[in-house]
Amino acid sequence: MTHVLNGGCHCGALHLTFETPHAPAELPLRICTCSFCVKQGARYTADKDGRATFTAASSDLLHRYQFGTKTADILSCARCGTYVAAVTTVEGKLYAAINVNALDDQAAFARAPDVTNFSDQTPEQRGERRQSNWTPATLDFAAAAR
Repeated sequence: MTHVLNGGCHCGALHLTFETPHAPAELPLRICTCSFCVKQGARYTADKDGRATFTAASSDLLHRYQFGTKTADILSCARCGTYVAAVTTVEGKLYAAINVNALDDQAAFARAPDVTNFSDQTPEQRGERRQSNWTPATLDFAAAAR
């Protein structure tokens, strides 16, 4: 069975579809201790067996932000500022960690998250971890414009 979780930003300009063979209760839930994630109150999930698709009417509506090691992009809506996911490209493929606070069904993740600290990882280790654990993803600007 495929579970489809939808979400996006507050104003509706940026949409997220997360498909996974796992029920939300089976997916990992974590918080990151970096300064950005703490200030955002972000909670993350990812599934290497799933698929995430981000759509927007135009690329101008998608804001990308990098900090620290600059090994991932923070995706947020350029209009309302909602933070939807962190993405990274490894070997030409896009991977995402979804901010569950941007999902429509946040109640599916109403449990205590694991607290993680990745500050001691090298950029190479971060890439390997993300490739192994994060969700394969696509950015689709044309679909939202249809």
